[in-house]
Amino acid sequence: MIYEKLFENAYNAARFFRKKNLQSLLTSESLATYESLGVQYISDEEYNDAVLPYWKKYGRKPQKFWFELYGSREKIIEPGFIPADIYFTELIPYINNLDMMNGATDKCFYEHWFPRVRHAKTICRRIGGLYYDDDMHQISEKTALSLCLGHEGELVIKPSIYSCNSLNIHVIDPSGCDEKEVLGIFNSVGANFIAQDKIRQHPELSRLNPDSVNTIRVNSLLTENGVYIPSSSIRVGAPGEDRVSVGSGGFFAEILDDNTLSDKALIDSVEWKDSGRGMEEQLLHKVKWMADCAGGRYSAGFTIPAMDKIRRQVEMIHPVMAHFKWIGWDWTVDEEGEPVFIEFNCSPGIIVSQMNSCRPVFGEMTEWIIEDYFIHRTWEKNQQQGIICI
Repeated sequence: MIYEKLFENAYNAARFFRKKNLQSLLTSESLATYESLGVQYISDEEYNDAVLPYWKKYGRKPQKFWFELYGSREKIIEPGFIPADIYFTELIPYINNLDMMNGATDKCFYEHWFPRVRHAKTICRRIGGLYYDDDMHQISEKTALSLCLGHEGELVIKPSIYSCNSLNIHVIDPSGCDEKEVLGIFNSVGANFIAQDKIRQHPELSRLNPDSVNTIRVNSLLTENGVYIPSSSIRVGAPGEDRVSVGSGGFFAEILDDNTLSDKALIDSVEWKDSGRGMEEQLLHKVKWMADCAGGRYSAGFTIPAMDKIRRQVEMIHPVMAHFKWIGWDWTVDEEGEPVFIEFNCSPGIIVSQMNSCRPVFGEMTEWIIEDYFIHRTWEKNQQQGIICI
């Protein structure tokens, strides 16, 4: 029993420090690097009259900064916006069982979790330092190299866990590489990665940016009554760059219920630096709203192909991940007009999502989620914690 108690204390301490670290990152000072939005438009009187009474009944006094940032597209005052510090440190750990996250979101297993949707063709994968082929047969490193070098067309090699912002993704043409170069990429990406055929996206999505595989984010909430989808958006890379991420210099736009894009795009660019830990760190956000076009690449009314199919597939596969009631799903559409699953996120970003839609992230379920967390606690039983046995 003494060992179990020690493990339990260490586990709880880790959760506590994770929360404190997030809180230190998610302050108005650290996020005030968002420039050029003109977000200071809510007066103290308006904030006191409209926002504070909404949150006071839950014992919270959120920073005004969040509400100005989220409503900046239309300069609205919406008390139901979810501040990022409350979202990441309180709501997400309550709604989703984060103890299950790292294994469930390993990209090497997506085809097994979701066999009924289309995926990019896998060439090989590495899990915990061991190599496997497309059928999950264990192979040698030499065989994995041969599979990659023998692949026709461009190949994408990317981390399968602990990945974000499209970092450390390599797109190569194997015909121009030798074994040493590919092995160098293997070693760079590390012990957990997946190598896949590069997706050839739909011509309409290529119009937005042909250099990147542009991704469609669908947020969904799994309830006892089924799957509810409050919002969708598209993330488009910058010309000349093959990655799509927050801060790539591309743009974000809301996808409306009729599958067309909103009349304003969020243009985002970030300055990056090498952290010295094998990854990059963002230094400064520079964002702005651009009406009707993004570098001439789209206009209001641009229709996203296969969007209804994507929503139906999200409704089909979300129940498979019942430990995670709130998920951000990333998709694209291939040349044949079929949705292709890319990845899912159990702690999907909230800042760009609420800025894009200019409404609370959980949509019509927002007040129910907030009241359940602060008052009713009906979902508390969903996060049953196990005991470490030795």
